[in-house]
Amino acid sequence: MHPLSRAHSDWSALVAEARRWPTLSPFREGVADDEVRLLLKAPVAVAWWITTFAPELLKRDHLDLLMVGVPGGPSAADEGRPYQLLPLLLERPKLTVDATVMLWTPEARFAPRPQYATPHISLDGQPGVDARPATLFDGSLKQWLDGRNGKAPDLCLLMHPSFDERIKFFAEVRLLLAAGVTVGCFSRGAEKVERDAWLLQAYGYDVTPAAQQNPWSRHHPELRGHGSWAAVGWQLKPSSIPPADFTIDEARLHRAYDAQQFLQHEFEVWNPLQFIGIARPAEGDTSADPELFVGLPDHHALSLRTGEVWALEPDKRVRVEGNVALPPEVLATYPGEAPAFERLLWAVDVYREEFRRREAADILARSAAQVEHLRTQVALSLQGKASRAEIDAFTTYYHGGVDPGPATPGSDALFKALRTGDWDEAAALVAATPALLHAEDEDGMTPLFHAFRTRHFELARRWLENGADTNHLDHEGFAIIHDAVKRDDTAPVELLQRYGADLNLGTGMGFTPALLALRYGTWSVFAFLLRQHVDLNRTALAGTSVADQYEHVEGLPRVLRSAIEQRLGKRRVIPLVVMAPEPHTSQAA
Repeated sequence: MHPLSRAHSDWSALVAEARRWPTLSPFREGVADDEVRLLLKAPVAVAWWITTFAPELLKRDHLDLLMVGVPGGPSAADEGRPYQLLPLLLERPKLTVDATVMLWTPEARFAPRPQYATPHISLDGQPGVDARPATLFDGSLKQWLDGRNGKAPDLCLLMHPSFDERIKFFAEVRLLLAAGVTVGCFSRGAEKVERDAWLLQAYGYDVTPAAQQNPWSRHHPELRGHGSWAAVGWQLKPSSIPPADFTIDEARLHRAYDAQQFLQHEFEVWNPLQFIGIARPAEGDTSADPELFVGLPDHHALSLRTGEVWALEPDKRVRVEGNVALPPEVLATYPGEAPAFERLLWAVDVYREEFRRREAADILARSAAQVEHLRTQVALSLQGKASRAEIDAFTTYYHGGVDPGPATPGSDALFKALRTGDWDEAAALVAATPALLHAEDEDGMTPLFHAFRTRHFELARRWLENGADTNHLDHEGFAIIHDAVKRDDTAPVELLQRYGADLNLGTGMGFTPALLALRYGTWSVFAFLLRQHVDLNRTALAGTSVADQYEHVEGLPRVLRSAIEQRLGKRRVIPLVVMAPEPHTSQAA
């Protein structure tokens, strides 16, 4: 019986046993259980998968392991050294392990590491274990195999694969399957296993995953709709392998990717896969022919009987006003017998192309009044509690900020390189004179501003690691974070946060990143900020906090409004069932 069996899916018991190993003896005292658990997290997931899906691998004396995933998480913790604990976890002391961690998305190299994801302790230099780091590879599968002269691994585990994102990369999984490699997957939830099986059909794979919940996976509430790391395991074992010249259905994959990007802000606050596209009767409707409602994005539901669209509130549903009812010919296309993910795609398409198109006229009519309201709000007087310095700073920025001035002495060559896009020269100049990281151009912008504005994130990451200031305000009172939140891309915001950016930092006029994201309609970024528990009441102007403004933002997704109200202590919408309408509005329920 190996340690996982003896621990009976109890992390406390497993950590207690692991502390008795000579390898972990330095961590017996003064190291929190969570740190040891994080060190064990990836090898425990691998050990569980092997014992569950491929016990024949236990008979080997050597295991050649390939882990494929996004960097920054448990699979790359401690540079992959924890995979050398597999012999102890599997109780195979003579087993040797060669591990490779492959990054299927190199541009995510700067991805932030959440505090709970990676340990602060290391196996490096510990006794009783060959603490070799894993080999890091960020090319394609074919390149990796060619570099090994075609030698295939014994086991490849795909960690939370996004089959709709890196099509060329995942197309080469066929090389592993054709070579007889055992290929496994981990997904963040059961719904995502169904999604992945649907996506794999585009590659010519007919799979029916016999998925199992990983009892060692732990849920973190802050991940919301993203699920849990290695929550569900399954084996990619298609009924047949498509020919080498198989034409991948890229249109199918692009459709899936587009829909999930559209829902990205929802995944930040809950799991829309449990609602969107699913047909349910109204709560309490036990009739022989109940009215069915299909979940739509943004806490809406569509009646398949009447075509009416309803907005879900905490205690009721409210019919959306205007001429938005969908015609019978649209309702007839609902793929009721199709896989759940196909139904979700239908719901997203209908919401975007049918419902939103009908709703647009009403939104446009109300937007003019909203613009005027915003102007009125910005013109409100300063709060009475503002200090003299705050009033002076506000006055300065209200008049356009500080006038342009001379750049930092000795920085002319650097800013010339930045303005002309000579990034190699800029990097060399900063490397030669590190103090230039803090130089300012005529507008008060540091080199980091230029790197982020042109999306040179790898260079930005290097400068951040060398101490670039994330919270510096330029002459107009803006920091990099204020520009970053205006684009609906969470990666730059996450990168800034990782290196100390203040997510509550106000502009010179007191507008926080969350308020700017709210006003620019960058919903994925706004949802990310909500997940980081930013201060929704922060402001320097009366009436200009997120708490003051959100009810007046016409385009704010209902799912985000619900998340804001939960933060403010109000009731939250959880639309897992469709609430019954009030009697005077009911037509069938």
